[in-house]
Amino acid sequence: CIRDSFQPESGILDRAAAGARTRRLGGVAATPGIGIGHVVHIRFDYDCLSVADTETNDPAGEVARFREAVEATLVDLAEARQKLARRTSDEIVEVFSVYEMVLRGDDFCGAVESRIQDGSAAPAALRAVVTDYVAKFEALDDEYLRARKDDIQVLAHRISSHLTPAKSIRRPMPDKLVLVGRLISIADIAEYPAGRLAGIACGEGSIFSHTALLAKALAIPAVMGLEHYGDLDEGELAILDGYQGVLMASPSSAIRKEYEGLLRQEQILNEDLESLKNKPAVTPDGFRVHLMANTGLLADISPGLDHGAEGVGLYRSEIPFMIRDSFPTEDEQRD
Repeated sequence: CIRDSFQPESGILDRAAAGARTRRLGGVAATPGIGIGHVVHIRFDYDCLSVADTETNDPAGEVARFREAVEATLVDLAEARQKLARRTSDEIVEVFSVYEMVLRGDDFCGAVESRIQDGSAAPAALRAVVTDYVAKFEALDDEYLRARKDDIQVLAHRISSHLTPAKSIRRPMPDKLVLVGRLISIADIAEYPAGRLAGIACGEGSIFSHTALLAKALAIPAVMGLEHYGDLDEGELAILDGYQGVLMASPSSAIRKEYEGLLRQEQILNEDLESLKNKPAVTPDGFRVHLMANTGLLADISPGLDHGAEGVGLYRSEIPFMIRDSFPTEDEQRD
């Protein structure tokens, strides 16, 4: 019902499509809400999945270079974690533990180093291992676990940026921005100040990704699987509709006015709901409903608790198991 209440006026999107400038890009709604801002692209300076097969005559040197890139990536993550911790709860930044676990464990980095020892250069070895991991995740039936391939790709691109550093380009930051990219990581989100990030649009990714999870925790509208995202111009005005899963690029004045009105309605509704969140959920005929939250990480449950959830409806144990060196006890899982 809330989603339906934030639909644009009937026919207005059709009229926009007929305009000379407004473009409507479709995707999958990941986090509800409306965001209006200027496009800022997150681009990979060096795409680790497109490198050629190259060999090395110095495996020891390549292993050392790879390890340095991994350490630099861990530093990046620590800095991003610190920035995000200033904006939100400790529970939400626990998501970074998953990234750190992968980089500090032996499985992923050990597989890359093994390929380097067999003669591959570090970038080629990294690409081969990531491709193998992505294929294994994509073969899983569980969509939540399948989305973990995004984490592997994000980490690989970060490592690649240190293996083959590119010159950094400083760009002016708009007051309100819509972050756009093929894959956007939680570390990318941490780079932008609170209150200025109006929306997130990913060309790939899943509603079960950590990016979508964090966007929900921070109440930032998000759309995944956005078509033609690369056609958006840097600095172009965009409206991100997290209810319908669409992005309106260079909106006409009529479209912008319509969405600005919807945004005001959304803010008013949220203020009204805030006064009700801690009251019991009871139907008009007196039936008591218990509203619970689904959770795997503590970050999952934060939005539910903020909005009055009474407990845990579904607890997914795979991530809490993965981020520990040994099985969590029953008490740890209960906590």
